[in-house]
Amino acid sequence: MKKYIGRVAAFAAAGTLLAAPAQANVRTVPFASVQLAAADAAVTRMDHRFVISAARGGNAEISMARLALRKSTSVPVTSFARRMIRDHSANAEKLASVVAAIGGPTLPTSVSQADAAMRASLAQLSGAEFDSTYLKGQVAGHRKMAALMQSEASSGANPALRNFASATLPTVKMHLSMAQKRLSMISRGQ
Repeated sequence: MKKYIGRVAAFAAAGTLLAAPAQANVRTVPFASVQLAAADAAVTRMDHRFVISAARGGNAEISMARLALRKSTSVPVTSFARRMIRDHSANAEKLASVVAAIGGPTLPTSVSQADAAMRASLAQLSGAEFDSTYLKGQVAGHRKMAALMQSEASSGANPALRNFASATLPTVKMHLSMAQKRLSMISRGQ
């Protein structure tokens, strides 16, 4: 029965694509806030969610790290922030390259609403309160990103995205460990 339904869906999708107007080079289908091109067919909804979440998470890391460089006077915090900017910028380039190669969605240049709200809250803080709140957010954010990478690495449909997630996961875990250590140092007053 599943094979029959799958074949019917495949034929229906093929018919939809063939029926597209000749003047249209790309057929778009709304998915969340992203327009997906017909060339994206090999990338599942889970893969799309992964790409968008990973890109927005990286954007948030860079944005918050830049804020930390402006607001913090703590060497452990500023050195961590510099590392986040460097690593997440490099990771964003790798993700963009993979997504371009597979014909994936356009990467967002924004952050999620939750991350935007967190950044706005952080911007109101200063001193030790800023440092502690920033690092707590980094711990939580990197836990969430590690879970996202692990999920894609083990369950993603697209091999290039699975490989990207697998290759990125150790760096995310390292960032998590770094954030935890710095939070511990800040909490002890070092």
